[in-house]
Amino acid sequence: MFEFVLLLVLPFVSIPFFLLSRDKKHRDMIYLLFLFLVLVLSFAVLLETINGNTVDLSFLSLDFELNKVNSFYGFLTSIVAFSVAFYSVSHKYAEHINYDVFFMLALASIQCTIYSGNLLSVLLFLDLSIFSAGYLIRFGDNALSAAFTFVFSNIIGSLFFMGGLMFFISVTGSTSFDSVPEGPSSVYALVLLFIGFAIKMGVFPFHMWVVPSYTKSTIPVASILSAQSLVSVFAFYKVHSAFMTNHSLIPFMVVFLGLATMVYVGVVVMKEKGWRKVISYISIFDNGFILLGIAFMSTAGALYLIFAQTLAKSLAFLAGAFVENKNAVKVVPVAAFAFIVAVFSLVGVPPTGGFAGKFLILTTIYPWSVPVMLLLFLVFVAAIREIDNYVFSGRRTKVTGCRASFISMLLLSALIILLGLFYPQVLEVIS
Repeated sequence: MFEFVLLLVLPFVSIPFFLLSRDKKHRDMIYLLFLFLVLVLSFAVLLETINGNTVDLSFLSLDFELNKVNSFYGFLTSIVAFSVAFYSVSHKYAEHINYDVFFMLALASIQCTIYSGNLLSVLLFLDLSIFSAGYLIRFGDNALSAAFTFVFSNIIGSLFFMGGLMFFISVTGSTSFDSVPEGPSSVYALVLLFIGFAIKMGVFPFHMWVVPSYTKSTIPVASILSAQSLVSVFAFYKVHSAFMTNHSLIPFMVVFLGLATMVYVGVVVMKEKGWRKVISYISIFDNGFILLGIAFMSTAGALYLIFAQTLAKSLAFLAGAFVENKNAVKVVPVAAFAFIVAVFSLVGVPPTGGFAGKFLILTTIYPWSVPVMLLLFLVFVAAIREIDNYVFSGRRTKVTGCRASFISMLLLSALIILLGLFYPQVLEVIS
């Protein structure tokens, strides 16, 4: 219990230290110290849940729940957070104190979203992570328009979410996941909640914020956006599993948006160039893939794809900064290897975690498996083209970035491969 409470509050406790420190080196030390402690605490609560301990906390109207799935995903995101922070410190991104404060605030709210136990908690912390990330986007080159699009789109999503939450409370009198909405008003609640989630997940046709945000922001912020997007998908998975399956309209909408997203990306991605754009579109595609798994009740596949792609998307941006100057395999082979692992996981190539998640979903959605595999092949071709363009081809002129961040890349690469090799064991542990 104590470790769980400390895990939730510790990242927020670090923020006053940033505000009090005017020295960049001190703030970098605060980053790494607090996020290392979060990583240790995440591992400790994971061990507690594996041993069978679960915790439910309530504070005011906010609820938090600790179980095997939440603790495992929380542990993975803490690894991503520490890796991204280490990368950010190594590369000396943004000297402004506000960058440090909002960076930590985004990471803290992402963690709290994972452990949220009711709709109000999900809305509060998901929006907090989104608006923190929106502020961080503006630190990129010519990124003000992308930041505005990101924030405005998510405000619209929040309005739909709040409307659904109000209908939900009017029907059930509660914000708990255990409350099942019934009656005519429940349809409005579920539809509004789903539209709010769809905008925040960035699936078609609500994807307008994804590509500008990923391509214009700095590398660490793009990595955090990648994690934040999949945390939105994870939050939707929890809400859908709790009560959205009770109305036939919602599963139909989930299938429709999932398939529409995959078809759209399959058509568009073939004409896009540049590793950032292609990774952005593959991210949208994977969110649609996960929606399809959720709709067909492929719980293991949807969860596993969320786990694996949280690591892979963040790693793709971290390694991409090194490969974008072409012919990376000859100059920075570690970054080239990490980029290949990340992209292979995103498109579902064995033995990565992305392959395991996609395989589990494909075995469940049998009527749709053939067209989905054809769409996946188009995405695979686009990804291989980018790997060839940046990793094996071109004339390289310089190496950018601090090579100390290779530690982060190797760690994430190893985890992605381990998730692919040992997925039966992992699923058995968190089931």
